[in-house]
Amino acid sequence: MGERNRRVALAAAAGVAQRSVAIVGTFLMFPQVLHVLGTNQFGVWGAATSLSMLVAIADFGVGSAIMTLVAHAIASDERDKPREYFTAALVMACIISVVLGGAGALTAIAIAPGPTLPLYLMAVAGVAINVPLGSAQSAWLALQRGWMSAVWDLVQTSFLIAGLAIAIHTTTDVRVYVAVVYAALLSSSAINMTVLLISHPELRPTAWMAPIEQLKTVMGTGFRYFILAMLDALSYMLDNVIALQLLGAAASAKMLITQRICIAATGLLMVVAQPLWPAFVDAAARGDRLWIFRALVRGSLLVTSAAITGSSIIVLFGPTLLRLWLRTNIGIDQSMLWVMAIWIVSFSLVRVQILLLNALRITHFQILIFSIATFISLSLKFILAPRFGIAGILFATAATFPVVVLPAMLWRIARWRKNLDPSSNV
Repeated sequence: MGERNRRVALAAAAGVAQRSVAIVGTFLMFPQVLHVLGTNQFGVWGAATSLSMLVAIADFGVGSAIMTLVAHAIASDERDKPREYFTAALVMACIISVVLGGAGALTAIAIAPGPTLPLYLMAVAGVAINVPLGSAQSAWLALQRGWMSAVWDLVQTSFLIAGLAIAIHTTTDVRVYVAVVYAALLSSSAINMTVLLISHPELRPTAWMAPIEQLKTVMGTGFRYFILAMLDALSYMLDNVIALQLLGAAASAKMLITQRICIAATGLLMVVAQPLWPAFVDAAARGDRLWIFRALVRGSLLVTSAAITGSSIIVLFGPTLLRLWLRTNIGIDQSMLWVMAIWIVSFSLVRVQILLLNALRITHFQILIFSIATFISLSLKFILAPRFGIAGILFATAATFPVVVLPAMLWRIARWRKNLDPSSNV
């Protein structure tokens, strides 16, 4: 129990440090990119690079399957299973990469306006190639060495900041700025995978013909996690595109700034909470029921308290910080800051509960709840955006988490706990 707590704490601390560097980098780079590209081109850059957030779901849940299956195999002392699961995951990831790259390219050709086509093709290629390479991040978490994930995220941030700094002083071509984002992603992921396979030979594939049983398990488990991640992501990842289509390029630029702030804040919350997922898997496999409930309560309180603290800073000091950051006024007023704060706190309320249900592989119930919540959220965006602008888009997401998702998650966890066999350990 003590070693598990230490690993969770170390991974969370490393993640917070990495995210803090990323936030500072964003604080320094974004206003300079805005001034070099101008509002309209900055909005286009934001729309193209926002697709980089799809790396969280582009692997169709393979990364989540790695975190759950490999962590469970290690905790259960199943000697060959970690390698077999990781091999199966890499095979699936390579197949997904090829299919995603082809389908994404055809989609971009069909719907993207002429001048922006190269930007979206770069985005599609970057996301697709990263699918197998990004599996290394999930493997580090499955090994309960989440601090290594933070290290490689820090490498990516460093590459990105350096690339943008060079671009700012050499060109105004938006294509270069898009290329920098995806080059930083792919180079760091490639180095990460190389280090993982060298330092952990027990995961290194000895043959690329993965056992059919493991392949089916990874595919089935991963696909359920993919549906969950997609539903969660759809509640906010399309906000920039919706703003661009309904409200114009200027609104898209404003949405880009507000969304980056919200995602930066929730990203900090996620790196604090994410190490709990494989830790929950480990505890469940070892029958450590007491640790699970303690971690659930403590983790929820910690994440929510951090969200409230950060949101308070945004509300109290947001106007001053935005002026210092952007050196211009793009129309983010006090009411918008309140909506952003609500968005961040709402997001935090359900994170730890979701991680526990994911670790326990209780997925069908979550799929149902998130389907309802996403439908409500997207519908509200189209209703509220014409009247309230991007504030309406943000509020639509913020309202669904505490009203729809949180009560359902708490009910399901209570039901799981009630249905536990008193004679069992888990």
